[in-house]
Amino acid sequence: METTVNKTKRRNSLLLKGCFVLLVALVLQIPVAMVKSLVDDRKELSDEVKNEITTSWGGAMDVTAPRLQVPFTKEVNNKKENYQRTIPSSEVIIDADVNSKIITRSIYDIPVYSADMTVTGKIELKKNSLDLCDGPIRLLLPFTRLKGIEGRPAVIVGGKEYDVKVQGNSLAVELPYDVVAAADILEYSIRIKSNGLDYIRFCPEGSIYKVNMKSNYCSPGFKGDFLPVDRTVSDKGFNAQWIVTDLNSLASSSQYFDVEFIIPANQYQQSERTIKYSFLIILLVCMSIFLVESITRSRVNIVQYIVTGLSLCLFYLLLLSISEYLSFGLSYAIAGTMTTAALGAYFYGFLKSKTAIAFTGAVACLYGFIYILLQMETGALLAGTIALFVILCVIMYFTRRNDVFDYPNNPVVE
Repeated sequence: METTVNKTKRRNSLLLKGCFVLLVALVLQIPVAMVKSLVDDRKELSDEVKNEITTSWGGAMDVTAPRLQVPFTKEVNNKKENYQRTIPSSEVIIDADVNSKIITRSIYDIPVYSADMTVTGKIELKKNSLDLCDGPIRLLLPFTRLKGIEGRPAVIVGGKEYDVKVQGNSLAVELPYDVVAAADILEYSIRIKSNGLDYIRFCPEGSIYKVNMKSNYCSPGFKGDFLPVDRTVSDKGFNAQWIVTDLNSLASSSQYFDVEFIIPANQYQQSERTIKYSFLIILLVCMSIFLVESITRSRVNIVQYIVTGLSLCLFYLLLLSISEYLSFGLSYAIAGTMTTAALGAYFYGFLKSKTAIAFTGAVACLYGFIYILLQMETGALLAGTIALFVILCVIMYFTRRNDVFDYPNNPVVE
C-alpha cells in the first residue's frame, strides 16, 4: 500500500507541474506577441503600398453641391473691400456609375474605383443676387480632389457648354454676366469621370439632394448621417438611392454620407483577431495534456509541453505568411491542417495510445470552432462563453473524484 506521505508528495508534484504548465502558457505569449508585431509591420507595409497607389491613382473623393460665386466690392470706412457672395444649389441630382477593380502591387491587392458621375441641379437667383457684382461669376464644381480626374469635365449651363478651369483646389466655370442675370433659375449639368479609392463622400445641401448609385462592388459600406432609402446588394454589385431634403437635414457642412469601397476585413485584421484567441488555445491544449497525463498515467515531460506550445505559436506565423498569397479561409485551413497533423504525430509519439488520435481530433475541432467565431459578426461572445462553459463541465466531470490524481504510477515532475 502506498503511504500517505508518498501520496502527498505525488499530489504536490502534480500541483507543481500544473502550475508550471500554466507558466509555460503565459511565457508562450512572448512569441505570440512577436508574431503580432510582425502582423503590424506587414500591415504598415500594406498601408505604404496603398499610399503609393493613392498618389498615382487618386484618393477618396468628396462630392459637394455646386455653388455660384459672385464677387462684389463694398465701401467700408471710405475704403473699398472685396467680398464674395456664394449662392448654393437648391436642388441636386447625382447619377453615379462606379466600377470597382483590384490593383495588385507586389503581394498586395488594393481595391480602387472609377466613378462616372452626372450632376444636374438648379440654383435659384433672387432679384438682388447680382447687385454690386464686380468681377467674373463662377460656378464652383463639386469635386475637391483633382488628382484622379480623367479628361475634362463636360459642363452645360443654360443649354450652353463651358470650359472648366482650376481655381485653387477646386474646379470652376466662368459664366457671362448676362447669362446669369437673365435667369431666375440657373440650371446646370456636369459630367465628370474620376478615379479614387476607399470611399466616395457626399455632402448634401439644398431643398432636395438625391443620389442614385450603381456599382459592381459587392461589399459596400454605407456610413454617415444618412443611409440609403433604397438599396439592393448582391454578389454582382449594388444599387442604392439617397434622398435628403431640407426637412431632414440641418444644411450644415458637417452633414454627410459615404460609400466605402474597401475590403471589410483584410488578412491582417483577421490575423489579429485570430491571435486574440492564442492564450485560450495554448492553455486549453496544455491543460488537456496535463489532465490526460494524470488520468491515463502517461509520462509527459516539460520539454514536450514547451514543444507543443511552440507548435501552436507557429500556427499564427504560418497563417500570416500563407494569407498574403491565398484567401484567409484557405490559409487558415492549410495552417490548421499542418499544425494539427504535426501535433497528432507528436502526441502519438509520447502518449503511445489511441488517446493521441482523439486528442488530435479535439485540437482540430478547436481550430474549427475558433474559425467559426472569427466569421461571426455578432454572437461571437455568446458562442465563445457557452463553449468555455461546456469545456469547464467536461473538466469538472473528469476531475470529480478525490482520487483522480492518486494512480499508483503517477509520474513526478521531471
